[in-house]
Formats: sequence, C-alpha cells, structure tokens
Amino acid sequence: MRLQKFQSIVIIHILFFSICSCSIFYSPETTPGSVQKNNPQNFVKINSGGIERTVTLYIPSSVDITSGSHPAVIAFHGAGGAGYAFQISRDFDSVADSLGYIMVYPSSKHDIWVEEVADSLYDVTVNDHQFASDIVNYLVDSLNVREDGIFAAGYSSGGIFLHSLVNNIRNKITAYAAYG
Repeated sequence: MRLQKFQSIVIIHILFFSICSCSIFYSPETTPGSVQKNNPQNFVKINSGGIERTVTLYIPSSVDITSGSHPAVIAFHGAGGAGYAFQISRDFDSVADSLGYIMVYPSSKHDIWVEEVADSLYDVTVNDHQFASDIVNYLVDSLNVREDGIFAAGYSSGGIFLHSLVNNIRNKITAYAAYG
C-alpha cells in the first residue's frame, strides 16, 4: 500500500513539473487503428451518452494490456485544444515509458470541457463528466488498468474542469494535478 501511494505521488509530481515541457514524436502519416504499443496515435472511439467521442492512447512497450494491472493517466487539454494536440505539445509519453503507465488524451466535443450543466452556447447533450467516467470504465474493462491506478492531469481550462470532475467522480480518480 505504501509503495502504491509513493508511486501515486511520484506520478503526480512528474506530471505537474513536466506539464510545460514540449515536443514528442508525432507522425502525421499514422492512421487510426487497433491499440498498439509505442504508437503515439492510437485513436479509440468511446460512445458516451449516445455521442461518439475520441480518445488518443499511448501504451509503452513495457505495459502488457492483456494481463496484469497497471496505472493510467488521463490528461485533459486546455481550451481550443484536442487530445492528440495536447499529446504532441507535451512530453508525457516519454515519462510514461520510463514509469510504465498508459497515457490517455481525451478530446472535448467543443474545444472546451463542459461540466454537468452546460450553458446555452454548448450542446446540452454533451456531458464531459460522464465521458470521463466512461473513459475510466474503458481503461479498467478493456486495458486492465488498476481501479486504484487512475490518475488525471489538466492544463488551463482542462485543470478547471478536472476540479469539478474529481468532485463528481471522486471514487474513480486516485490523484490529480491541475496546472495553468
């Protein structure tokens, strides 16, 4: 138990202090396909509330998604962004390689995260709290992520959203860091 708490603290500190670092490998020729290790462009579609949503995954070669359990970090982009663009602009994947956890980059529906109650500018059927909960379920059910190994990071408006999200689904997020 102490080791898991220590790992949680280390992951959150690394994310917090590396959130401003930039540039990772990206190949625009990579096309969406099945989930592959060390592929920076694993696009996964998740149906959330009747809406097809996109998540970009990075799975290090050291992670075996067919057996065992491992941690994952969900990284929420800022306003005007998208999951794959947030991945490109940060160096989270190399940290995930060294520590052996999956990186998850969801994309908001309207370039900004919408909390439970959306105002009239946004499609009220979009519920990003539910989307995040659906992502956690996907990670646990499909990729063998430990239920106590779900971490989250949020940048700018993604960080603001993360505060309300953790309050809403606190039983699904082990620890989180918001920045910007």
